[in-house]
Amino acid sequence: MAAGSNGGGSEQCSKSEADTGFLGLRPTSVDPALRRRRRGPRNKKRGWRRLAQEPLGLEVDQFLEDVRLQERTSGVLAHQIPNARKLKRKEQLWERLAKQGKLPGEVRRAQARLLNPPAARAKPGPQDTVQRPFYDLWAKGNPLDQPLEGQDEFFLEQTKKKGVKRPQHLHAKPSQAPAVEVTPAGASYNPAFEDHQYLQLKKKLEDEFPNRLDICGEGTPQVTGFFEVFVAGKLVHSKKGGDGYVDTESKFLKLVAAIKAALAQA
Repeated sequence: MAAGSNGGGSEQCSKSEADTGFLGLRPTSVDPALRRRRRGPRNKKRGWRRLAQEPLGLEVDQFLEDVRLQERTSGVLAHQIPNARKLKRKEQLWERLAKQGKLPGEVRRAQARLLNPPAARAKPGPQDTVQRPFYDLWAKGNPLDQPLEGQDEFFLEQTKKKGVKRPQHLHAKPSQAPAVEVTPAGASYNPAFEDHQYLQLKKKLEDEFPNRLDICGEGTPQVTGFFEVFVAGKLVHSKKGGDGYVDTESKFLKLVAAIKAALAQA
């Protein structure tokens, strides 16, 4: 019983020593690093509280407290303090450079600010503010009545009244090839009677007088009237008969003779 009780006491002492974080002096003491840390349930808040009481949590808290203490007292941490030898070498180097007239950049900038202090900026007064023109909204010469005059650019952009600037690449033609010519109405699958007769007569004149039809011009009153009378004569002949067609046909023949004479002289 005595031996067992002594053994249990030594085991309890070693556990208490291991909880302190230091290696005990007894031969039965256990290294705290080798001791397995107890893991409680972490899916509940009681597991979080227990983790803060573990040796690892205590070590982290002590380290953070030490860091905060160093920051409050000295302003920097212990491992951030520069080496004394390096500081001494830098001081010796700057002493030699100062004898040669060379100073560090911070000193040069400070001297430049002292020699050339910045000019004090004057506060803008009421006379410096931009005066906007005033006008009567109900007068006849109201600039807002005119399109895009007297209005703010931002207001025009938000109300979508300002035209979009045309980009430069739209002014250049994408191809040097000529545009596709539109087929006349008389060449369609099922054209109107007037369009078909117009195209037939044009083709006939081109065959009789090659390269001379454009001299007189298709849009001139003579040619336009000639085509209209020709088509009208066909329609009159199809609907009426006799004198109406003869009168129209005589006009048609006179116009044909006049156009042929003009083309021949050209």
